[in-house]
Amino acid sequence: MNIDSWQAFMQMIGSSESLQQEYDMEDLLSYLMKMQGADVAEFQKPKDLMRYSSSSLLLGKQAAAMATKAGNSFQYSMPQIPHQ
Repeated sequence: MNIDSWQAFMQMIGSSESLQQEYDMEDLLSYLMKMQGADVAEFQKPKDLMRYSSSSLLLGKQAAAMATKAGNSFQYSMPQIPHQ
């Protein structure tokens, strides 16, 4: 993929909510970087950390939805990633 195509593709993905919902953007970006020869391994999060972050965020969203439905205010601080 040449740089002009790469730039157009990234702009299209970044501005299209439907594409962002349809595709796993993190994995797609990683794949495209690897296709361009980039070594992204040192930037990848451990799988257990990814699961922790995803589950914490999901729980926060569920709690916010329940509070909103009940007519209560809800304050949520983003989960802190445990240090290893």
